[in-house]
Amino acid sequence: MSARLVLSFLLLTPAALAAGPAAPPLGEREIVWQEAEVGGATLPEPTVADASAGCRATTGVARSGGVLFSLRCPGSLGTRSSHPAYAGFRLKNGWKVKDTRVVVTGSSKAGFELEKPVPGSDQPFLKGKLWAGPGGEVLIEVYVKVEGPKGASYFR
Repeated sequence: MSARLVLSFLLLTPAALAAGPAAPPLGEREIVWQEAEVGGATLPEPTVADASAGCRATTGVARSGGVLFSLRCPGSLGTRSSHPAYAGFRLKNGWKVKDTRVVVTGSSKAGFELEKPVPGSDQPFLKGKLWAGPGGEVLIEVYVKVEGPKGASYFR
């Protein structure tokens, strides 16, 4: 063995040992509501600004596992609604929020704002603020992408 190779080996070994074991590989996925519910997440009922408007606000689970917010105002009045999701839930085992994706599945004479969870946080709480005018409706699906150690559960 050459002296140069031995010297390189001796210089690298202490640094490699000081670094400790390699971090596990990271994985990404979207939160599935049914799993988050097992971890303690709740979907509180939405609040409506003007209950006398005859509008219907709902919060539910989208077919793909995200959350679904809707506001329908079929009559001659409109209103606003507030839809919290993932209340009381924290990501586990080193998982963190990475991104939020919104799919607008219907909107007419209506709109929304979304208070998204903070990337890097272990709290995926979010809140949809919807509004619809007379005869209006809005329907959105929201998906929270998380990142964490592959093979570890984000909800248990």
